[in-house]
Amino acid sequence: MTATETQQTSLSDYVRSAAQAYSGKELRAHFGPSALKRAVARGELVRVHPDVYAPSGHENAFDVRAKAASLWAGAPVAGLAALFLWGLIEEPPQSIEVVLAQDEKPRRRDGVRVRRLKVPVPHTIRNGIPVVTPAAAVVLGYGCLPKKDRSSVFYAALGRRLAGVRQFEALLDALPKVKGRRSLERSVRAAASGARSYLEERALYKVFNTQEFSRFVRQHEVVIEGNQYFLDMFDPVTRTALELDGRLGHINEYRQRNIERDCWVATLGIQTLRFSYQDLMERPEWCRQVVREVLAVRAEQQRTARQRT
Repeated sequence: MTATETQQTSLSDYVRSAAQAYSGKELRAHFGPSALKRAVARGELVRVHPDVYAPSGHENAFDVRAKAASLWAGAPVAGLAALFLWGLIEEPPQSIEVVLAQDEKPRRRDGVRVRRLKVPVPHTIRNGIPVVTPAAAVVLGYGCLPKKDRSSVFYAALGRRLAGVRQFEALLDALPKVKGRRSLERSVRAAASGARSYLEERALYKVFNTQEFSRFVRQHEVVIEGNQYFLDMFDPVTRTALELDGRLGHINEYRQRNIERDCWVATLGIQTLRFSYQDLMERPEWCRQVVREVLAVRAEQQRTARQRT
């Protein structure tokens, strides 16, 4: 705020203009100590943390609490709070986590969880709030998530291009002690091999994980009539594609899109086999056997075609 703007705006008008947290130092610098005291006395401002204030009635809003915790600690928001700020989880946490160097203060405060690390983590500003980067948010918040949600949050960060595999690898190298590390490392390795969802990760490690499927290329790109498609798994020898359909695969909109996609891919001589979430989770051996038999038939057809020519 400029000096001219300060002269023309009262502190009351200033804090009513935006529902956010303010440092006492900032308010005193612009409006003077007396104006701040009067605003608190009139109930226009509420003290959230030592020398951190919020407009009355807004102090419990998540963004206000997150900004207030960051101002109080002088540190970026991390953990589940950071995952929520990046839109990677749907429900805001009750406690706000901030991340500090091991020798820094403050120590603790109600509603704020302080995590101390030996190495700094990258951070930025989102919605006016200092917050760790999406990759750091996932690494630091991964172990705090229910186990059923962990991989989906990781793959959501990749799918939305908020973070890349190399960023995760670098952070895991720098932070050897994070909760859920082994599971996250497995997902990072799967992503490095081309997996873009939990289902593809399961296919990599639990279903099509034997040597006979090692020649399949993951996320193979094809362009047909200007349309770009990525095949979950592609065998270049027999020109066979495997598609791993998630829980939404049966919905009409997705089903129609997949039918059209399979038709276009077939114009390249590629046969598509689709496996449902239930198939991959409950009968992996059946999935393997179907692929074996189709590959054998496709290979025989190719040999016959070559002999005729």
